[in-house]
Amino acid sequence: MSKSKSTERSIFFLLEKTSKIIRERIGEYLTQHNSRVTTVQWLCLHCVHENPGIKQKGLAQKLSKEEASISRIIRKLIRQNFIYRKRSTLDNKTQNLYISLDGVEIIEKYQKDILKIYKNTFTGIYDREMNVFFDILKRVNL
Repeated sequence: MSKSKSTERSIFFLLEKTSKIIRERIGEYLTQHNSRVTTVQWLCLHCVHENPGIKQKGLAQKLSKEEASISRIIRKLIRQNFIYRKRSTLDNKTQNLYISLDGVEIIEKYQKDILKIYKNTFTGIYDREMNVFFDILKRVNL
């Protein structure tokens, strides 16, 4: 196997492993603190909070998830009163997603600690290295 293909595969597996480590750490934290949400539900809540009025399809794209999966997550979050749907004023068929007061409470309660978990995962990596890494990921995800 050429060095290039080996490097590409290593990058792929390392990115997957890093993502899994972060998801697991956040999941453990949310479970330990009886948050009533999973890691992916947290990500959905956070995304709706940051993008009020987002459509289900847009949420699926932002989170790189299948629409069917996002649909199930949204239903659970609606049942828990963390988000709600509202018909678009421009298009009566379209429903936009908004975070409820209970959802905002969840975000505010756990956001700082989740950010700490993320930062602790990358302890020992210089800011300039993280900035380069982030710039590379942004270019890949255009």
